[in-house]
Amino acid sequence: MELKKQAEQPLFSVIIPAYNAAAYLENGVQSVLRQTCSDWELLLVDDGSADETWPLCQRFAKQDARIRVFHQENGGHTAARNTGLVNSRGAYIVFLDSDDYLDPEVLQQGRKTIESCAPDVIVYGIVHHFPQGEKRLENLFSDGRYNPVSDGIFEKLLMDEDGAFAFPKTLNGKIFRRETILPVQLAIPPEVRLGEDGAAFAGAALRAKTICVTSAVCYHLLVRDGSVSRSGDPLSMQRHICLLRHYRQEIVPQNALLAPQFDRFVVAELYTALQVMMRGGCGGAWLRDELQKAMEIGFIREGMQRAQFGKAGRKLRIKRFLICHRMFGAIRLLDRLKEVFGCGKYRM
Repeated sequence: MELKKQAEQPLFSVIIPAYNAAAYLENGVQSVLRQTCSDWELLLVDDGSADETWPLCQRFAKQDARIRVFHQENGGHTAARNTGLVNSRGAYIVFLDSDDYLDPEVLQQGRKTIESCAPDVIVYGIVHHFPQGEKRLENLFSDGRYNPVSDGIFEKLLMDEDGAFAFPKTLNGKIFRRETILPVQLAIPPEVRLGEDGAAFAGAALRAKTICVTSAVCYHLLVRDGSVSRSGDPLSMQRHICLLRHYRQEIVPQNALLAPQFDRFVVAELYTALQVMMRGGCGGAWLRDELQKAMEIGFIREGMQRAQFGKAGRKLRIKRFLICHRMFGAIRLLDRLKEVFGCGKYRM
């Protein structure tokens, strides 16, 4: 009887959205099957793949009764996550991208944390696996239990004066109480198709009463050469503006501490948009035109003007200078240097 109850109401729901992921999906699924904690369900959502993803999902479901599969027309990453989320039965939610994987102990560690303090969000460490090597990303907050309001998390949620932020603005590497993440994830508009997971995390953090942090690296993120952020996108500026508009309308009004952070966030997002457009082969005329359109938007222009930086925020100062003076060659050079030497913690 207890086993039946566990199967119907697992502690964890692991959600994997998959689009044309047949070549690498098995690694992520196997990382869930290898978990030392067995109190989970796995929801595989095929987002209208054109390869063998859906037959592969069906094969996994036949192998383990805890795996449930869903097939839908292509609607994007957010739509696939939402399908998994609304069909989830677990008390806590874990998001796993189709080409990433989890350490075997992550759910067992999560269970222990939940039993000790019942947090709304658990934040782990993440390792980025690049073609040229690995990079471990560390959280700015040390291991422990935090009240986001009184313990300073909201002061660094988007970006502090030095360009640092509390945690990566993603759904990866975290465990969420279902009631905490459900409303904010479902509220992400379909037109936001870049950085949407960061917006959902920020919304969840603002709803959380308790956030637990552990330095243990439990999430492994694979960065492939074919990803949009590395290969380029001529429409990157438009996508970043769409994301910024969502933050301004839905996230920033929830806490007064976020307004000055958002101004710095605008600088960082515009810079990233230019980098990605350059990787897509966009020339100076296209870059100037897209940037001019962005600067004609009131909150973009005002954010660029108002952004204040601390003594250690010199990188952001430089980025704003390069943007304002249309120094695209320097931006391209710095982007190439970053590819060679990498970067540090969560700092822009």
